[in-house]
Amino acid sequence: MTRVAANAVKNVPEGAAPIQTVVITRQPIVDAQQELIGYDLLVHSADWHNGIENIERNLVHAFVDLGIDRLVGAAEAFMRLPRLSLVVATALPVTGHRAVISIDASEPIDEQTLVEMATLRRNGFRIALENPPRPDVDENMQRAVGLSQFAKFAMTNAPDSSVIDALRLRGLKVIATGIDTQMDLRRAAALGCDGFQGYFLCQPEAVLGTRLRENKLSVLRLLAAIEDPSKGPVELDAIIRTDAALSYKVLRCVNSAYFALPVRVRSILHATVYLGVNRIRNWIRMLAISGLDDCPTELLKFALIRGRMCELLAAGLPNDQREMAFTVGLFSLLDAMLGAPLEDLLSHIPLTDEIRDALLLKTGQLAGLLEPVYACERGDWALLQTSSVPTALCATAYVDAVAWAEHVFEAGDAEPA
Repeated sequence: MTRVAANAVKNVPEGAAPIQTVVITRQPIVDAQQELIGYDLLVHSADWHNGIENIERNLVHAFVDLGIDRLVGAAEAFMRLPRLSLVVATALPVTGHRAVISIDASEPIDEQTLVEMATLRRNGFRIALENPPRPDVDENMQRAVGLSQFAKFAMTNAPDSSVIDALRLRGLKVIATGIDTQMDLRRAAALGCDGFQGYFLCQPEAVLGTRLRENKLSVLRLLAAIEDPSKGPVELDAIIRTDAALSYKVLRCVNSAYFALPVRVRSILHATVYLGVNRIRNWIRMLAISGLDDCPTELLKFALIRGRMCELLAAGLPNDQREMAFTVGLFSLLDAMLGAPLEDLLSHIPLTDEIRDALLLKTGQLAGLLEPVYACERGDWALLQTSSVPTALCATAYVDAVAWAEHVFEAGDAEPA
């Protein structure tokens, strides 16, 4: 399939360097209670590390064209920059509003780097040192630590606890990256880390049984009820009417300015008739899941982003396929959210064979949509580039899905006045 550059422009001057697709995704950084600290922005471009001009163009794209707020909202934005690009960052026409610049500290810090770090601090940026040695290794490192607020360590190269203790004593919050399993999480916590970044939120914990808590069982019953293909607008209205909070959230989302419907939807029945049964099913699915009060917020957002991104990537497919794509993305994290094996959970929900095959067997066209979604989540650029979906389409779909999920989550989290 031909790849389409997201930033493709007409009439590029002869001899000019081609504009590359820039893919920017996010990974949450959470504390020990799984509350959000900020988002690490993962930047991929063929020329990200090659030359000052290319780095400057990508930074302007991230900070100005795209806008950091679209990806992180009101949260902290962490971004790793090559050292040679720090001078570019200090000259950007932006301030460090909620931005944290991560700098590789595994090699000795020189005087020029310290000057640029100080400039970034004056511009409002905060600093995270990546893989630093003990703070007292030399005078320059001590000065760098004094300019910094965070230290980040990859779990594959984690220091002993004495280094972490020394950094924390100097006021730095220590973040462990590459936390992809619950075992990684426990190891990092034992070292005394304050924050954790990785794929572990999306991994279901091993369970000895499949007994669900009552609120999760209620969600499963609701999902089973609305997936019944025999239920039309009247039946869906009857199901949702019994849950006043869910009814309110559905109507609040549907009528929000974000979606700008030409009419005001007055009831669940009206919404179902106006928007269609399948579309309202999607709203109910996501709002029911986003209401799980004992599930990490960032995991719920992962599920909403997956659902929406799959739907956007399926834009060229028939309507019923797009609606199924949303369900596949949303339900792909059902085991992590409900704390039970996916096969057991899906056995209670009447789903089409296409959805079931995509989720359990990883086969079919719908399963193919999940691959680039996983790649964006993990920052796996090699997998993204081998996907059948154009990289530029993934870049746009991901940012749109994040903005949509944040809006839906905000609306779904609201309560009636």
